[in-house]
Amino acid sequence: AVVSTQSTGVDMDFDMLTNEIESNSIQYIRNRLKVIFIQAFELAKTMARWASKIFYISIILIIYDAYSYEHSFYMDDAFDNTTINASLKKVCKKEQKPKVTPLRRWELKEKYHLAVSMALSKDETIEVIKKSLPSIFAMLAILAVVISDFLFAITLEAFQDNARFGISFPGMEQGVSFGSVLEQAAGEDITIRVESYDLSTDKCLPGPQRTDVSIIWSIFALVITSVISCVIEAYFCRLRADICNAFYPKREEERAMFLYRKIMSERRARQQQLGLILHRELSSRERMEEFSFFKRVKRLVSPSSRPKPFNSSLGCKLPLKRDNTAMYTFNKNGQEVTAEICSDCVKDPSE
Repeated sequence: AVVSTQSTGVDMDFDMLTNEIESNSIQYIRNRLKVIFIQAFELAKTMARWASKIFYISIILIIYDAYSYEHSFYMDDAFDNTTINASLKKVCKKEQKPKVTPLRRWELKEKYHLAVSMALSKDETIEVIKKSLPSIFAMLAILAVVISDFLFAITLEAFQDNARFGISFPGMEQGVSFGSVLEQAAGEDITIRVESYDLSTDKCLPGPQRTDVSIIWSIFALVITSVISCVIEAYFCRLRADICNAFYPKREEERAMFLYRKIMSERRARQQQLGLILHRELSSRERMEEFSFFKRVKRLVSPSSRPKPFNSSLGCKLPLKRDNTAMYTFNKNGQEVTAEICSDCVKDPSE
């Protein structure tokens, strides 16, 4: 078969044109794509075979984690003993001791939390972030694959829709590569012809097929669900101590008494060291004002400007509330300083 090309009016045999195209890099790209797809499928089969074994191993690890938690719960009074629940209230009522609730703001911020509270403690938040990292990395990897798949599809579509021309150069019929021609020319002029033809009857690249949007959303929904499950796990982990309390009622009372003594001792220690805590925080904020670049510029522009009053307590670093403040005087480098702090920071330990 002979086809007339719309360039310089030269007739070209269609079979020769097809062989020429097959001998170029497009054939190499097609073969490489086939190899990559085959390797990807083989990898998927291998991962599927190992998935069942990994499932059994995960079951064993869950059993070991449960046993390890139970052992630590029974042996150590301080282990996972930061939840204020009904057990502590029962001990206070039975021993006729002052109640420790409601907790101070600084206690809720630093370590303790209520069993019925939806707010996560600092340790729980860190644990959620750690457990969410694999899901976050998986989401980023999936996003990279989806973007690569989209770019590859639109590239193939561009070839399919616009591959209506080619180039010819001296020596092309003899199998000379275009790079060799450029090297041999060494600055001389090269005649390159643009020839138009239709490749729709003999596709050299695989047909582009974009991934359905519903499939992409399904994948992302699974990843987001795994992240949410990490948050839900943080709340369910609070139930582990209650479950162990149901099996070891004596240990429940002992751990509650330990928690009560710990809270009271920490309150007394904080009351004695409150002046030192306020001194340290105030000095830190003053040094931050001196070190800040923007504050330095502001002082140069307006030397008479005064620093704004702090809107958070020096004791617990939490925002001050109008109905929950108190004035406290302490010694700072030999000078008496009066600061406004939240009333929780100056409460008596027994209150």
